[in-house]
Amino acid sequence: MKENYLPVWLAWLDQINEYIGRGIRWSALLMVLLVCVDVISRYLLKEGSALFPELEWHLFSIMFLLGSGYALRHDKHVRVDVIYARLSEKQKAWLNLLGHLLLLLPFCFVLFYASEPFVYRAFVMQEQSPDPGGLPYRFIIKSTIPAAAILLGIQGFVEIIQCLFVIWHKGIEPKHSNN
Repeated sequence: MKENYLPVWLAWLDQINEYIGRGIRWSALLMVLLVCVDVISRYLLKEGSALFPELEWHLFSIMFLLGSGYALRHDKHVRVDVIYARLSEKQKAWLNLLGHLLLLLPFCFVLFYASEPFVYRAFVMQEQSPDPGGLPYRFIIKSTIPAAAILLGIQGFVEIIQCLFVIWHKGIEPKHSNN
């Protein structure tokens, strides 16, 4: 078991995206199965419906939006590694700290703030698919946008604390409590 240096409340915040990410993994399998059923029904059975493409879109949205905090937690996000790989742990911590403070957290705030009226209108209108045979309750999938902003912001906060830990405790590399 890896060393758990985080305070209990911070370790709990860190685990939120871990549990959500583990659950979201199953939606990838579900989406593959759904695409197979869609292809079989469209091309072999010559039956089409708006239901399958919309379900695929919803599952992909859930995986992308709610999985973003999990990707950040496991350092699986996009980064220019040509420069980053050459940096020391302390330099990486500084770069990550600045990136999280100047880019990630403001982005999360803007995403949450901008999505609030969009999601609110969808809930008030009880928005559903305009396509015949499409999914009802489209407002539920739209609510994953501010949820993603919150989850990514929480993970960004945890990452900031970890960066500070590396900067202040030279030679000690932070580890997530449960990778």
